[in-house]
Amino acid sequence: MKRFLLKFVLAMIAFGIVYLFATGQIRYYETFRMGGESSGYIGIKSTLLEDKDKLENVFDELSDDFSGKPVKFISLYLSNDYIRGIVQDPDQPTYYDNYRYNGTSILFSGWKKGEPYKPTVLSGDLALEKVPIQGITDFYAQMMSFLKEGNHALDENRETQVWLDFGEQSESGLLWSNVYGEREDFRFEADFSGNNFRILTD
Repeated sequence: MKRFLLKFVLAMIAFGIVYLFATGQIRYYETFRMGGESSGYIGIKSTLLEDKDKLENVFDELSDDFSGKPVKFISLYLSNDYIRGIVQDPDQPTYYDNYRYNGTSILFSGWKKGEPYKPTVLSGDLALEKVPIQGITDFYAQMMSFLKEGNHALDENRETQVWLDFGEQSESGLLWSNVYGEREDFRFEADFSGNNFRILTD
């Protein structure tokens, strides 16, 4: 009886893994490729740019990591799978560090502090509480709507990213993305509210 239950449990686990791969809920994420070989990991499907509530929770986590101290970005960009930013250390304002959030990780989700960053020129900063989450998700939705309506297939080897420009050249904030298609490339822009959406082509 015990052997039957063990086989049943193992069979259910195997079925679950196959099902999740088949439905695209988990997949292989390649991190490095060279000489015909690749390395990577198995991770869950992530939709950071599509889910406003999820995005809010992710930035709340970063605030919690700093125990509520003021957090400022000097660089920030996002994809459905991850967020990358350069953060000013609130305890040492002349120190900056790379931070990354991986939305695809099964076991080790959350923000990770990376290598220190030594800025040469600072063009501006953005407080964590002013990150335009609603504007980002609206901007991404408009991009995807345009691409779907025009039946534009994306280049599977190029990930779609949304960048935030909050430097001196864009006082009101600028969201932008270069999207690479199989036949045509596009540049999308909008303000931080997701308004004034425009499409630029070569």
